Amino acid sequence: MKYTQHLAISAIGTLVLASSSLAQQSQVDLSGIFSSDMQTWTGGSNYQYGNSTLNVNGINFNIGLYNGQANTTGVATSGTPDNVMSVSTSILVGNTTTALYTLANSAWGTAGNFDGSVEVYGQNGETYTYNYTEGFNIRDHYNGSYTNTLSDASVISTYFNNKQSSSNSNFGPDRWDMQTIVLPVSFQGDIITKIQFINSSSIGNPQGEPAWVAATVAAVPEPMDMLSLAVPMGLFLIRKRKTR
Repeated sequence: MKYTQHLAISAIGTLVLASSSLAQQSQVDLSGIFSSDMQTWTGGSNYQYGNSTLNVNGINFNIGLYNGQANTTGVATSGTPDNVMSVSTSILVGNTTTALYTLANSAWGTAGNFDGSVEVYGQNGETYTYNYTEGFNIRDHYNGSYTNTLSDASVISTYFNNKQSSSNSNFGPDRWDMQTIVLPVSFQGDIITKIQFINSSSIGNPQGEPAWVAATVAAVPEPMDMLSLAVPMGLFLIRKRKTR
């Protein structure tokens, strides 16, 4: 009986691990819209260099170089109101819930200001818009005199100190925040052809200016779905053992 229970638990663990390994991730190349080297920003020397990978809660981001130069960290931002930065892609969306994950902060900002948005376009005409609001889902990249807090509990943060990273908010003064932009079901089975990063008409100092470091498209983890399959399987194994 104990051996059968062990098999059941192993089956559950295998399925949960399989669910995480099945999550396909596609990194979006933002190098064509980088406008600045974040190493030159306030406290920017704490950030890791480009041409590297950062993992945030299981999501991998490609951190890019500014103009291909070594020892830089590319970031997309602009002080021009209504500036639209477009990135062409050909990312196939699976048949499960999918999200665009962004590493986005602001160069500065006042709480409550609408900083900008991201628009996602599908091959079959689907579109989706996600807005960034200072103090809600976006904040200053540096823990200084601008907005330092977030009220959106879904945002996950990584903090930096001397090129090292940590999830501990006391680790360092610099941070990148990850937003989860869940795409509508209309995108399932389609191809994402374009992503636009848009500054709002209200940008300026001290109102706010968005800054995008990286973006990744990936399936939204749904471990409970896998557990719902694993539990009946475990019970089946136990019942089968009892009938012997």
